[in-house]
Amino acid sequence: MHNFQNSPDNRLEPEFIRQALLPALDYVELAWHKAAKAGTHKGGSLVITGARKVGKFFSNGLNLDCLPAYPTFFGDYYYKLLSRSDRTWLCMNELHFGASLSDGMTAVLQLRLTEPVVRKVLLTAHRFIASEALASGIVDEVVPASGSEATIAFAVNKGSERAPLAESGVLRAMKQTLYAPALALLARNESPTAGMPQRENAKAFEALLAAEVAAKL
Repeated sequence: MHNFQNSPDNRLEPEFIRQALLPALDYVELAWHKAAKAGTHKGGSLVITGARKVGKFFSNGLNLDCLPAYPTFFGDYYYKLLSRSDRTWLCMNELHFGASLSDGMTAVLQLRLTEPVVRKVLLTAHRFIASEALASGIVDEVVPASGSEATIAFAVNKGSERAPLAESGVLRAMKQTLYAPALALLARNESPTAGMPQRENAKAFEALLAAEVAAKL
């Protein structure tokens, strides 16, 4: 389980993604590959939580204050949300502040959602409550309102159920095939360093590897 925390309200910004989130995901994936090779764990799932002690936001969206320095940011990153039903709504409100989506990000929505839902998301900046998001196919599950820890426990249980599907590596290949059109468009606008935190942050990554060895993962 990975705790997504960028105070005060978990906004997405390039430095947080490149210096913290992507290296953490690489660390988890490396640990999984080593465990699979050693035969200690074959499948795997990852649960990403928000700041659990703060609790209000999984993410409050993009940090717009820093975006002028990163003109390619909108085309570089996309993340998905699993949420509670009693306190949560979600939207893509770029329409409100004049930020057009890249072809790649739009393609992701078009592959995941029906055309009427895509129009509602992009052309009206509609705020979807949990039941609407579930009915529209934006999220896969809605958890009954019983506190954030219960929501996390639900996600961990769901991940454990599906972990064996990742054992052979075919799941990844199938996803790459399924989302090939969107991946191609995303790659077209991707900066040369996006997705390569090992190269950008060699010392930090070496520290993660050392910690992993020390923990005997």
